[in-house]
Amino acid sequence: MQRDQSSISGTRRAPESHPHALRTPSRDHAALAMFVGHWRVDGRNAGAAPNAPNALVAGEQVYEWLAGGFFVVGRWSRRFGDDAHIGTSVLGHEPDDDAYFAHHYDNLGYAREYVVSMRDRVWTFTGRYERATIAFSSDGASFDEVWELSKDGMTWHPLCELSGRRGR
Repeated sequence: MQRDQSSISGTRRAPESHPHALRTPSRDHAALAMFVGHWRVDGRNAGAAPNAPNALVAGEQVYEWLAGGFFVVGRWSRRFGDDAHIGTSVLGHEPDDDAYFAHHYDNLGYAREYVVSMRDRVWTFTGRYERATIAFSSDGASFDEVWELSKDGMTWHPLCELSGRRGR
């Protein structure tokens, strides 16, 4: 049975080279280095947060390069109230689409995909029901992160605000 390639590859444009040609990390990949490190995170859930509204949030996240220098893999663990949000992230750049992306998997059973954009030191994650803005400081030692959520993908409400500091 022959499969329609468009159903496998989605709406991606045609690759500029052989789909299995060796790749070399680009400066787009290198830009992901901003995330790499061990971060202490604190903040507060908003009133619209489904778990522990208005609760303080504290935790850590560790991002490191996957061998090869193409992807950054993150692990995060945050406590809010009596609950925890623990997960894994993969961030990367797809040269055939010239687009950044992030995939998040968590202990609450969610697998989220985000289209990611970057301008200066501000990264925007846009998903179907969640979106975020992460602004890194000029020295790269801290960031401010704001998440929003939506039930319909059109009306957005605050989810949480977090701040991160590099270090253990």
